[in-house]
This record gives sequence, C-alpha cells and structure tokens, in this order.
Amino acid sequence: MEPSAAELIRLAQPYVGPRTNYLILLGVAKTVDFLRRGASGVINAVGINCIVGTATSAVVPAIRNDFGQAPIITLTYGKSEAPTQRLRLETFVHQIHTCWRARAA
Repeated sequence: MEPSAAELIRLAQPYVGPRTNYLILLGVAKTVDFLRRGASGVINAVGINCIVGTATSAVVPAIRNDFGQAPIITLTYGKSEAPTQRLRLETFVHQIHTCWRARAA
C-alpha cells in the first residue's frame, strides 16, 4: 500500500527544504519509503540532463547514512549508455548482496 501524500512529505522532510519542488520531494520520499519497507537498495534512474534526478541524487549520502549505508545508486540514461554503466550496476548488485548477507548474520 502506498503511503499518503502527507506521509511522503513527512518522509522527505529531513532531507529537503519546505520550498522543494514536488518531483524532487517525491523522489526523495520514495527512496526513503523503499528503504523503510526493507528494500535492499534503491536505483535512482535519471534521464540525461534531468535536473530533478540530479537534485534527488544530491541527498543520497544523507539518506544512505540514515539507513546503515544502504546501497543507493543514480544511473543516468540517454541516447547511449557509457561503458561504465554496466560496471556501476554490477557494483550496486554486489553491494546489495553484501548488505543482505550482513543483515542475515
């Protein structure tokens, strides 16, 4: 069940200001919501030159810090993906496995 709009705003408040664009607020809130619900990691998929995705990724270190260094990655997509895109995604998956094993122990 999706959280209410009021709940999403509450989730985002520690990371964004009161005049933050609603798209940025929603991206931050859903990242927090996914982790709060037990997701092992979050991918912030961003279109090339997307200021909303770029601004959302700026708060990732703070969110990660509040959730035990949970894996969060911002992947930018456009006309063609850089060769490092696959490597970054594989590293993210490795981090997810490592965190999952640490939680299970």
